[in-house]
Amino acid sequence: MATATAVSNTSPLSSATAIGGDGGRGGDAPTNDAYPGGGGSGGGAMATAATIIISGSAGATANAIGGNGGSQGANNDGGGASGGPATALATGSSGNGRASASASATGGNGGGGDDAGGGGDASATSTARANGSGDALSSANATGGTPAGGLGVGGAQNVTAMADASAGGGGKAIATAVATNEFPSFIFPSLLSATSNAVTVNGAMAQALSTVVAANFSSGSVTSTAKTSFEGVNVESTAQDNEGASTLTTDAIAQGGSGQTAVDPSATAAVIATALPDEAYAATLIGSATNVADVLLGPGDEIFGTAILEGPGGSATFDFSFRGDLILGDVDDDRVTNLGFFSGPIHLTLDDPGVFVLGGAVPEPSMWVMMLIGFAGLGFTGYRSTGSRRSSRKFST
Repeated sequence: MATATAVSNTSPLSSATAIGGDGGRGGDAPTNDAYPGGGGSGGGAMATAATIIISGSAGATANAIGGNGGSQGANNDGGGASGGPATALATGSSGNGRASASASATGGNGGGGDDAGGGGDASATSTARANGSGDALSSANATGGTPAGGLGVGGAQNVTAMADASAGGGGKAIATAVATNEFPSFIFPSLLSATSNAVTVNGAMAQALSTVVAANFSSGSVTSTAKTSFEGVNVESTAQDNEGASTLTTDAIAQGGSGQTAVDPSATAAVIATALPDEAYAATLIGSATNVADVLLGPGDEIFGTAILEGPGGSATFDFSFRGDLILGDVDDDRVTNLGFFSGPIHLTLDDPGVFVLGGAVPEPSMWVMMLIGFAGLGFTGYRSTGSRRSSRKFST
């Protein structure tokens, strides 16, 4: 196992690269010798890089490459060995500046022989934390090793990429995870996983993008989650897919205000959720859905959030407080549903494909005063609807 570690508390950048040694070639033997001369396995590699500083930008890069498996010797029926596994870990954290982290892991290639060696596993994990006002950028890329030709076990069995980005002061948070294994395993199915999480505040954009590129006889899963908050409204987007296609991509975006961002065009599942969108964006999104526009774009109406859900496995969750009738507009069907009267905190999740607008009429200040006086006279202590009136779209409260 080759190991490389770089840790810094003062320098703005740390970098670590580890490369596993190649396995030895099998020994030669006389013609038709019955004893195999199989090659040696490739060495594993682990690279760890971390930069954790109080002030300024922080960056960390970790690269790990597994060693190649050795091939069989001459004149015998020995097999080639498997490539070595690779693991890369990168962490970048800053108290008040930009934070970035990049992790790349590539499994070693299999050695050739009568039974070809399989490719090595790969795991990449990156974490970026911007605790001040800076952006947080995190990327993880894991690639399974290439098997040698022949009838061997084929591609890597496990390929995992995980990326996390957090911008605690309101910068952008972008996380990207990619897991690739383009060669199948004929004996043991390959498992691929790509997971990305992006979290920020103050309405800044959070985007999580996950991709799996899998061969036949492989199974892949992708999950992307993005969160932000804006003026009392918390919003979370989640996109998941494991439908078995050779390439799966999920894109989750959460943002506040204008919300003009577009998702990745290659995404098989995508969600854009916007907290308190501005009037121009809301009007553009609603478009020619006149029933929705009549109810939610009038004077005194407020739109708390919008959601665009494409493909399977997507959801948009909104958390906020409101007193009044909560209205759900289905833009695709130009349909409006009154979800009922709410008072206090609301937790609502939309999980069907479509374009949705969530809003309601906000009482005038004088009306609020009259309502409060009336509630006090009745000894009113609070009411929280369970959302008994629901549209045909799925949602939970």
